[in-house]
Amino acid sequence: MLDKNDRTLWELIDHILSLSLVRKGLISTLYDSICNITPHSLQDVRRLWENDLGAEMADDQREAVLKLIHSSSPCARHSLIQLKIALRAHLTKAKLAKIFPSMDPACPRCKGQPADYIHMFWSCPRLNTFWANIFNAYSIMFQKNIAPNPLCVLFGCTPEIRGLKGKAGAIIAFTSLIARQLILLFWKKNSPPNFPRWIRDTMHFLTLEKIRYTLKGYLQEFERSWTPFLEYYKIPVLRLLPLLPSVTPFFLIVLCLILHFILFLVIIIIIIIIIIIIIIILLYYTY
Repeated sequence: MLDKNDRTLWELIDHILSLSLVRKGLISTLYDSICNITPHSLQDVRRLWENDLGAEMADDQREAVLKLIHSSSPCARHSLIQLKIALRAHLTKAKLAKIFPSMDPACPRCKGQPADYIHMFWSCPRLNTFWANIFNAYSIMFQKNIAPNPLCVLFGCTPEIRGLKGKAGAIIAFTSLIARQLILLFWKKNSPPNFPRWIRDTMHFLTLEKIRYTLKGYLQEFERSWTPFLEYYKIPVLRLLPLLPSVTPFFLIVLCLILHFILFLVIIIIIIIIIIIIIIILLYYTY
């Protein structure tokens, strides 16, 4: 039986989920709904997250989580996704199993642990490669080691942002939201999302962002803000990733070695051809 505070929270979630995505003033409605959440119900959600994370959330972290709901992306659909994650509104198999006892609560990916909220987004072993590749990309982009952490995975905020320059925080918030959206798309599937799909979807949304900035006359601001990610995408191997069904760090290493070996052979062949041409010219003028 839900108490008064829980009932207020779930009524709010039902109201938000019933809103039309094409409704005028959707962002304002979402913002007002967040502001009208009773302190007790929000504290209940905070307590659940702290139990999952195994640590208390500081007030500044909580404020950052709430702020990122509407600042991670200008897209209303993305804001709704982030809001539902913050409020734990998605139905997991572990939650459904409490309602329907005959339902198996096991994770559809690893088949071993209950599919609760923290497991579906963070602790599932089948997601390790996915998140490791993403955070390795962040480390390359910003030339600083950024280790995978649940706060960034779940909400897009990470302590390492304070030591980074430029729009690093905005890039991590937006791209990690794309990763969370992918996890939701693969919510019921046996396989986890993959790194090439994350690259492809991020570039798709960046194309739309570039159009939006261009229409407002802020193209230089777009290029300045997204330079780290765009420079990372220019790496030759990474441009092939969206064409591949899946990828692993070992595969990337092997592919890099093969490409470097082919380039070395091409250079050797060109040098040999140049030497042969020089010899032929010398012999021609000698005789």
